[in-house]
Amino acid sequence: MKLRYDRRVPAELLDALDRSGFAHSLVQNARGGRGGLDLQLRGYAGKTPHWASLYVGLSKVIDLRYAATRGFQLGADTFYKQSEHGWRPKWERWQTIKELSADWVDVDAYLDRAFLRVAKRYSGREGSVQAAFSAFTSDDYAVFDREAPSPSTVRRRRIKFAMS
Repeated sequence: MKLRYDRRVPAELLDALDRSGFAHSLVQNARGGRGGLDLQLRGYAGKTPHWASLYVGLSKVIDLRYAATRGFQLGADTFYKQSEHGWRPKWERWQTIKELSADWVDVDAYLDRAFLRVAKRYSGREGSVQAAFSAFTSDDYAVFDREAPSPSTVRRRRIKFAMS
């Protein structure tokens, strides 16, 4: 069995998040010291789209998606895609960099409101620990995926038995 784990994202998505990119505020938010914020990149070899997700704890407040043939698109969990949170339905259609970057001030305003609406149950223990672990910088290790599948019931029993 050949194991593959290729989560690389295309240069165009990285450019959007770069210091001179229109979506750099996603990186700034994740690194800015607000509790529980975490930016994750997702990509799957040979598949599109690729995306960057900004989480507050365990709650995803925005996805910036990129597909080479379509451009950029925003998404979010349904709870946050409300007009009272500042969400605009037009962000959900595929757009050019020029179109989406023209709205980015409004995207940032949406994020400021969405952050305040995250329920405590999503930003408590697990969410804050995962975000802190991913944000901690060290030359001793690198986080390449903060999620791990839960072992099967049989395997959990074996682990429990071995530890007793």
